[in-house]
Amino acid sequence: MRINAFDDGLRSELLEQAFYDGIFEIPRLEPLTDIIVPSGLVPFSKRKLARNRFVHYYEHEARYQKFTNHPELFLDELSQHPGIISPDNSILVEAPLCAQIANLFISRRNACFLQHNGIYQIPNVRWGDERTFTTVELPEPIAFAGIPHDSIVAIGTYGCCQTQDEKRLMHLGIIEMLKVLHPVVVVVYGPMQKNVFCDLPYEPKFIRFDNWDKEQHLLKNAGHDKLVKNWRNKHNSVQGECRDRPLAGWHDRTAAADAEGVQQLTPQKAACIQANCYLNNRPCSKTMRQARAGRRRERSSCSRRRNCRSFK
Repeated sequence: MRINAFDDGLRSELLEQAFYDGIFEIPRLEPLTDIIVPSGLVPFSKRKLARNRFVHYYEHEARYQKFTNHPELFLDELSQHPGIISPDNSILVEAPLCAQIANLFISRRNACFLQHNGIYQIPNVRWGDERTFTTVELPEPIAFAGIPHDSIVAIGTYGCCQTQDEKRLMHLGIIEMLKVLHPVVVVVYGPMQKNVFCDLPYEPKFIRFDNWDKEQHLLKNAGHDKLVKNWRNKHNSVQGECRDRPLAGWHDRTAAADAEGVQQLTPQKAACIQANCYLNNRPCSKTMRQARAGRRRERSSCSRRRNCRSFK
């Protein structure tokens, strides 16, 4: 790899094996021989947490800035994943057209470099304002340069559909992408709003993925609900028996309870069960407050009785 003595940030040495597309000579990705649909996605900054998922770059660029400047340092690590969504450098609508094209070039440069080093990737399509995906000002839609046709592509919608103007640009960009690239499968990372994904020239196969943090939160809640449900099923018999049986200490067992495998409960635990707020072998805060108040009343009553006896 031949490196320039003066680092201009574009790193043209990464494109020694590349071919180019369009009048701006955007690096061209080779068509995929097989279409592999990802079973899950993981952000680049969390890639070590899920080796069996495709890596994506739909996050703040500061989290993968080192990769943007030196993608060769991450070849071994990315090869441990089944594939990636090609890099996604931001193309700001309010930026000058030359800056939008420069970021598009950097994204395609790194994607091309990874592909020539054996990394399977789904091409990411990103556009800015209307000048990047139409022929209003340029002779060709620069946002689609270098992307294979009649294949699989990926788009990210998080943070891109907040205002009405952003929704309009996303909607128009999707329509033009379908007209130009004719993808068979479109991977969508983020929400698919009805007023954005409507009036399309045709319906490809859309595969949507949630944000990583949201997905992990849902999985955590699902696991929590399953644990609570299993606990309640396991202790249904205890709820019925503890009403007719005197309650012992936290770890005390009677012979009948040992025979049945049922642990005796304190009044605090029984109250928690009846209120459906018992979890992880400890009473809830409300029950604990009630128990403390009861102990205070008991101590106060004992103190008054002692005072009365001493007075007599």
